[in-house]
Amino acid sequence: MDIANIIQSLLENNWNLSNITPIYRQLEFDPKSPALQILLEVFPARTTWVISGMYKVEHRLRITLYKKLIHYAIDDIEAYKTEWFSVKDEIDRILRENKFSVEGINNIILGTWEDSIPSMRVGRGSKGTREPIIWTSTQIPIVVYYFDSGLVTI
Repeated sequence: MDIANIIQSLLENNWNLSNITPIYRQLEFDPKSPALQILLEVFPARTTWVISGMYKVEHRLRITLYKKLIHYAIDDIEAYKTEWFSVKDEIDRILRENKFSVEGINNIILGTWEDSIPSMRVGRGSKGTREPIIWTSTQIPIVVYYFDSGLVTI
């Protein structure tokens, strides 16, 4: 089952933020693009035997947000921050509302967001700031579904 494409189409079809259009990626993010990027990476599946050819499959999916800041004025950073948190809330809302309703998937177990936002010095004489500053946030939800291997018992 192609979990990354299923989750990407789920996000695209239920996206309600009209002023923010993210770019979806599945292999790697583009460090030169200032657009908000959502990277979807699937980890190997973990299967558990249930009964007679039926397996419970758990796929972990890493959802990572990338945002490269272009302007470092206080007002711009506040606007980026507002956009950042609204996108994280929107992804959580979509996954929460559709956790039992995606075809072929029995459950989506949400993870928690881990942020990596570098500190930034503001003012005269500030040195040591790396350019460009890239914000990242990562969440690892678990997608659960059942797989019938088709074994026939006689």
